[in-house]
Amino acid sequence: QDPNHKKMCLPNKTSRYQVRGVNGPTYLTHQEIFCLQLAHEGKSYKEIAEQLSISPRTIETYFKRIRERTGFSARFELTKLLSACQ
Repeated sequence: QDPNHKKMCLPNKTSRYQVRGVNGPTYLTHQEIFCLQLAHEGKSYKEIAEQLSISPRTIETYFKRIRERTGFSARFELTKLLSACQ
């Protein structure tokens, strides 16, 4: 289970959350959702990485995967996905 699970206030039934991307249904993981939440709060990749105790490069990879799966590229489009996950 994701170590940040309690901070994210997400149910632990699944590690994937269904969202609707440009090309139809897709999913986001706990860690990706948490990164989106922190980005929505205005945090940089470096700040997010420090909070999660992982590399900023890993954060870049998370956002790259989110963009690829959803088809969204703008930051505001990505953070709008948060409402679909809650």
